[in-house]
Amino acid sequence: MTALEKESFQQSRSSQGTGKPFHRRHRVEDAKCIPLRHLSGLFAVRRREGMENSAFRIYHSPNVVNLCIDAYDGEKQCGRLWNQYTGEPLCFSTLFEALEGMEALYDGLEYPFASTRPRSFLEDGGSRAEYERDIQDGKRSELRVVEPFQSVVSHRGRNATFIIRVQYRQHSSWQGEIVWVDGSLRKCFGSVLDLLRLIDSAMERCTAENRAAPDCNRW
Repeated sequence: MTALEKESFQQSRSSQGTGKPFHRRHRVEDAKCIPLRHLSGLFAVRRREGMENSAFRIYHSPNVVNLCIDAYDGEKQCGRLWNQYTGEPLCFSTLFEALEGMEALYDGLEYPFASTRPRSFLEDGGSRAEYERDIQDGKRSELRVVEPFQSVVSHRGRNATFIIRVQYRQHSSWQGEIVWVDGSLRKCFGSVLDLLRLIDSAMERCTAENRAAPDCNRW
């Protein structure tokens, strides 16, 4: 039995005899989109509009990133990429720059562990080999948490916000889930290309021209 289960069991026992069932309640702030307190590896995030039907969860994970899109012209997405280890966002002008930053983060964390390694014509090429060499030479330091998880997921982009959790790096690609915060929707992806398609489809529905359209929050 986990610590959370023990706590729930003890509190439910304490409520017996009073005739009142035990319910766990979360305080919801008066905001459009907020993260609630950390509970057993989960953050509940709710929207102000239609709060009862749009609640969803963000799983706490050391490699979760917050992709904030601030500008979108139909081809390029500009914005900021937040994680727990830099303190400052990685600004990008294309999604490919954001993906490179995410790959470097996963290599530094060694999580998720990559099932394959990039090949190179260089003698000891590869992003992971370069990272390990920089660690040994003192050019880089081990990653340490400098920003709380709750703070990372609270940032918002001007056009859209996506919380991305990569669970596996298999078949030379990524597998995981993405949460479109503005649409209160969650989707799983089986590859990096699948991830890009999901982001692009969400951005097409939320451009300035069709933001008021009925299907703006549909994925």
